[in-house]
Amino acid sequence: MHKLSHYENALHGTAEFPVAYYFVDEHHARYDMPLHWHREWEIIHILRGQFTLFADGSHYTANGGDCFILSEGTMHGGTPQNCAYECLVFDLHSCYRDIALVKKYLRPLYRGQLIPRLFHTAGSPVAQIAADLMAAMQSSCPELSVLAQLSRLLATILENGYCQEAGTGGSSGSRKIAPLKPVLEFIETHYAEDLSLDNLSRIAGMNPKYFCRFFSSITNQTPMSYVNSYRIEQAALLLDSGDTTVTEAAMACGFGDTSYFIKCFKRYRGVTPKQYQKQNFR
Repeated sequence: MHKLSHYENALHGTAEFPVAYYFVDEHHARYDMPLHWHREWEIIHILRGQFTLFADGSHYTANGGDCFILSEGTMHGGTPQNCAYECLVFDLHSCYRDIALVKKYLRPLYRGQLIPRLFHTAGSPVAQIAADLMAAMQSSCPELSVLAQLSRLLATILENGYCQEAGTGGSSGSRKIAPLKPVLEFIETHYAEDLSLDNLSRIAGMNPKYFCRFFSSITNQTPMSYVNSYRIEQAALLLDSGDTTVTEAAMACGFGDTSYFIKCFKRYRGVTPKQYQKQNFR
């Protein structure tokens, strides 16, 4: 089982099979999906409970059986409630790199000229195929099964018009949040350092007061609250390893004071770091 990455610039799967599967439930260190983006496509399939997705300026609420199709570069994050969900992250171009026959169909998707409809409800053709695609990762020949189901999914999207031309719907939201991407990348690489509102607002090219309003309007968090939540997420991943002490996790994630780290951890995770470790290693 893989851990979800925040700004995902790492390879998903392998160069030969660029597909990765993730299962997330209440016990996962990243149960709350942090706001992030990557250059691969992603399918999110809700198994049970409720999941609220933020994607390029819009919010969607999904329940068991529903799914989301996210094309590359989509800024997204999610809040689950009593939820289990699974994700498939894949490089669309690389999956069909050596299959010239189908490229004429997929070229508008490669080039971003067509964007798939994002939300599909349970029982819809796309949601049903998405469930089959997730199951294909568990088959005895996953590469063959996944490509078969992925081809079936893409054909269904294109044949039934479950997509829109780029520049219609949603694009203004994508442009609006564009200044946030470099800020999130900076937090991802510098979270262990001393970060300030001034640092982050300069990266976005805004004055601190406006940047704070802009950031909060998109994430429903202040910039520094988001920094702390990201630090806590990284600390949870370290504590998951079982080899890291509470103090080591605090120092590695930008908390100079262990007491403050424990207080923040409990605020965001509902338990102390030590209780979190005991829950995960019972």
